[in-house]
Amino acid sequence: MRARGHRPGGRLGKTFERWKRELLGTGPYWDFSGYGKLDRDESFFLDVPHFTPVVGHVILREILGRDCRLCEARARIIHDAADWVDRSSIDAYLARQAMMRTISRRPHEGCARVVEGVLRARPAASP
Repeated sequence: MRARGHRPGGRLGKTFERWKRELLGTGPYWDFSGYGKLDRDESFFLDVPHFTPVVGHVILREILGRDCRLCEARARIIHDAADWVDRSSIDAYLARQAMMRTISRRPHEGCARVVEGVLRARPAASP
């Protein structure tokens, strides 16, 4: 899972992708760090890096193999964000993520607010 606002790509993104490949050493896994309705809806987040409890509960249901077909619509958004990643799917998954990253590039309002706050709090550089 990723902290919201982390955009794989560039130096950190390559590290994140390498980590996803290394994680397969422990076995296949559910990955909720993709691009889609989940990471686009700020109501699913308490702040930039933290999901709300409902997101965690739905993710836990998925990990434990509990059915979510009867879950309400917002829970389905979370459920549908999951990708099963194993050795046979990792290359296609990472390629799909790269494509979605390109398509979905737009500023995240919450992230933008955090960055703006940090920049405002920094002392001005001396001439």
